[in-house]
Order: sequence, then C-alpha cells, then structure tokens
Amino acid sequence: MSRTVPLRMPLRQARLSDLGIITSITAAAFHDEEVVGPVLHPHRQQYPEDYLAFWTRKIREQYWDYGTMFMISYYLTSSDPTSASSGEVCSSKKP
Repeated sequence: MSRTVPLRMPLRQARLSDLGIITSITAAAFHDEEVVGPVLHPHRQQYPEDYLAFWTRKIREQYWDYGTMFMISYYLTSSDPTSASSGEVCSSKKP
C-alpha cells in the first residue's frame, strides 16, 4: 500500500510585492462570475487592461486599509502565490 504525501502550501501574510499576483488571481477568479464579469465589466474582453486596472486599484486600496489583511498560499516548490484571500482584522477592543 503506497501512501501519498500531501502537498504543503504554507500560508503567510501578503507583502506589497505580492499585489501584482493577487490582482491577477482575483481578476481571473471573477472574470466569468455572474455579476462582476458581464454586468460590471461587459467589455472586459475588448479592454483587458481596463479590467485589470479596476482590480489593481481595488486590491491596492484594500491592502492599505489597516482593517483588512491579505493572506496568500503557495506551493513549497515555488514562492509565487497560488491563492489569495482577504478579510477584516478582528479586534478584541470594544468601541
């Protein structure tokens, strides 16, 4: 009986240098999504630079919002991110 070794994909906080690949991952993920693709960006096929510029601005804005944290995951064989996620940073302080 052979055992398969699971792929290791470390998780780390994103760096400023990761924003380009995060933008590419996000743009590809939402390209054909029902609302973001055809409704908000109906000409994304004709003007792919504009579609990518939209995501670049959005990702950059979220990155500098200190209430949001980007996490990325990558294969150990490469340091290039293969997946990205963002979420709100939680605080234990009560308002």
